[in-house]
Amino acid sequence: MNSGMHFNDEQIAALAVAPDAELEAHARECAACSARVDVLRASLADFGGFVRENAERTNTFWWRQRAAVPAAHSFGRWAMAAAAVVVAAAVSVPFIQHTFIQPGQPRQAVQQQVPAAPQVSDEALLGEVQSDVVREYPDAFAPVGTNAETAVVGAAHTTVHKKEHKKR
Repeated sequence: MNSGMHFNDEQIAALAVAPDAELEAHARECAACSARVDVLRASLADFGGFVRENAERTNTFWWRQRAAVPAAHSFGRWAMAAAAVVVAAAVSVPFIQHTFIQPGQPRQAVQQQVPAAPQVSDEALLGEVQSDVVREYPDAFAPVGTNAETAVVGAAHTTVHKKEHKKR
């Protein structure tokens, strides 16, 4: 390696993890590169100790750490939630009022605008139920005819209607 050049990050990481003759020769000659490799090796060694130390701690330690954190975050969350509810209520009020009472119309007029549901006689409902009970299978499972069968049935149906129409 050229003595005027210093290690890049990849070379420092490679030298810290696995020995390389060319990189080690440059590290012996260059104090700056040697210092950077030593700092990385020390950080890695300290990190291993840190992980082992924290792995040995009990859950009680971590519960105490969480309890020591001030509860300022929970107040901010509650304040944001309350603000969101107030905004949602304020935005929905005009829509609610517009749905139930339209401006300029009396309350009775609004109630009279609702269309009445069509009344179906009891006999008609019983007839529909009876036809559903007698049917072997639901309409959705009825056999599907081919296009040719459908065309023949449709043609026969239209000719019958034409004959009946001419008789009248």
